[in-house]
Amino acid sequence: MTNLKTALSITIIISLALSSYANGSSHFLIQRDTLNPDFKILTDSLSSLEFGENCGFDGSYQPLGRKAISKLISGKHYSLIKSILDCNNQEGRIYAI
Repeated sequence: MTNLKTALSITIIISLALSSYANGSSHFLIQRDTLNPDFKILTDSLSSLEFGENCGFDGSYQPLGRKAISKLISGKHYSLIKSILDCNNQEGRIYAI
């Protein structure tokens, strides 16, 4: 009986996801672009990013967040940059602005 309930639950979940996708909503699906490593750097709430254009003693070091946002801009990933504004990383939001 337990296996039957589990199978029924899985079937309902799959049918809901497929009907949602057929109606144009991709809420249940993982967007391929969100797997972008630069997006992950800027949205990780546990990372501590330096803000600025150049850092270091002589100013030759470019911060990791600056490199990541530059790659997103050059790759024209504007939807990802827009979604960074809603993330939990404060420095990532500043870079997105």
